[in-house]
Amino acid sequence: MCKTPTADATPTLMVRGLCVAAMALACGCSGSMSSPAPDPAATDDATPAPKARDAGTGGTTVATMPPDAAVAAADRPAQTPVASDAATTTPTGTSDASSSDLPVTPVMGSTLAFVGGDDGNVFVFAFDTTNCTLTQKSMLLAVKDAWYGAVDPTGQRLYIGSLAGSKVLAYTIDRTAATLTLINSVAVGGPAHISLDRRGKFLFAAGFGAGRVTVLPIRADGGLDPGMSWPVGSSPHSTAIDPSNKYLFVQNMGSDAISQFTFDQQAGSLAANTPATLMLAAKIGPRNGAFHPTLPYYYTANEISNTVSTYSLAGNGTLTVIETQTAVPPGFASTTYVAEVHVAPSGKFAYVSNRGADTIAVFGIDQATGKLTPLGQAATGGNFPQSQNWDATGQHLLSANVGGKSVTCFAVDQATGALTKKSVATLSAKALWVGVLPR
Repeated sequence: MCKTPTADATPTLMVRGLCVAAMALACGCSGSMSSPAPDPAATDDATPAPKARDAGTGGTTVATMPPDAAVAAADRPAQTPVASDAATTTPTGTSDASSSDLPVTPVMGSTLAFVGGDDGNVFVFAFDTTNCTLTQKSMLLAVKDAWYGAVDPTGQRLYIGSLAGSKVLAYTIDRTAATLTLINSVAVGGPAHISLDRRGKFLFAAGFGAGRVTVLPIRADGGLDPGMSWPVGSSPHSTAIDPSNKYLFVQNMGSDAISQFTFDQQAGSLAANTPATLMLAAKIGPRNGAFHPTLPYYYTANEISNTVSTYSLAGNGTLTVIETQTAVPPGFASTTYVAEVHVAPSGKFAYVSNRGADTIAVFGIDQATGKLTPLGQAATGGNFPQSQNWDATGQHLLSANVGGKSVTCFAVDQATGALTKKSVATLSAKALWVGVLPR
C-alpha cells in the first residue's frame, strides 16, 4: 500500500507489526483466519448519491493511511469460501453473471481519466491523448479515501475501493458531462486493491487486513451484489486474472506468497489450484502483478525487496518463477519502495514504479523466454509514483504521484519503450490511483 514519504522511512519489523494492527482496526477485522467469518454487512448507502462538484471545491481531509504492513503470520489456507452477511444492497437490477463472452467491445466516446485521492475525492479529468495533457473537469466526494479503482471494459462504470472505509462503490460514468453518479456500495474488509474479470461481470477485492479475497457479482445496471470470500495469505495486496479469464492470482505481501485459484466465470466462484500457494523467497514482498497480453508470462513488483520477478504460466494455471532482478536505479542508495508493474499492450516492454527514487524502470521483454532486460529509468516529475495506467492505444502512460499530488503523462516510444514526460497535472489531494477509459 502507499507509504507516506518521510525522511526516515526505512521499514522495520516493529513498524510493520504496528501497521498490521492499525490496518486490522481500520477494516474492523481481526488478524485471525483460523475459522471462516462473514464479510461485513453490505449496504446500499441510505444517504442520497453524492453530486459531482466543480473542480475548484475542496474535500474532507482524512488521516494518512499507515505504511505497507508486510511481515505477519504464515500463509493461510485458500480453500474455504465465506458467504457475505444476509444484509444486501437494494437491487436496482439483476445479477448478469453469465451473459456476454470474451472479448468485450469498448463503447466509443470521450476520453477521460480518473484519479483517487487520499481525501476521499475522485477527480475526473479530460484526457487529451494528442497532446498528452489532463484537464480537471469535476470532483466527487466518494468516501474516506479513494484508495484504488477499476474501470469496466465498456467504459460505462467506475468502481472505487476504500481501504479506510472498508467498502467498494459503483458509479456510472457520464462521458459527455465528465461526471460520476453513485449506483450503490458493498462492504468489503479493507480493500487495498480491486480489479475486474475480463468480461466485467465480477469484481475481485484484496482485503489487506482481512487476509482474504472477495468476489462480488456485478449487476446488469453496474451495481454490486454481495459475494463470497476466500482466505489467502497475510496482507494480500492485489489480484490479477489471466488473459483466458480462468485463473486468479493474489499477491500476499506479508507471507511472501502468491495464492493460485481457478475461476468459474459463470458462477463467480474460486477454487484452490494445485498447488494452492506458490511460496517465494523470504522478505520478497510481492505487491502487484501483471500478465503479458499474449504470451504465458507473469510479472510481480516486489515491495519489500524492491525487485521485479518473471514467472511462466502453465496450462493448468500455475506459476513458476523464472528470475528476479532489481528495479531500483543503479547507484541509488536511499529509501525507495517498488509499487506497481505494468506490461505494455504491445507486450514488448514492462514498467515498474519506484516510490522514493521517483522513477519508472523500463524493461525490454524477451518474447521467447519472458525475461526482462533493463533499458533505463524515467523520472516521474512527481514525488512517490504510486499507481500507473495506460491509455487504450498504449501510446501514453499515466503515473499518479502521491507526494507530488500530481499525475504525470508520458509518451511511450513504441520501438524502444522509452518514456518521455509530456505534462504534469496537479490536484488538491495525494494521488493514490489513476485509471483511464477504454476507447
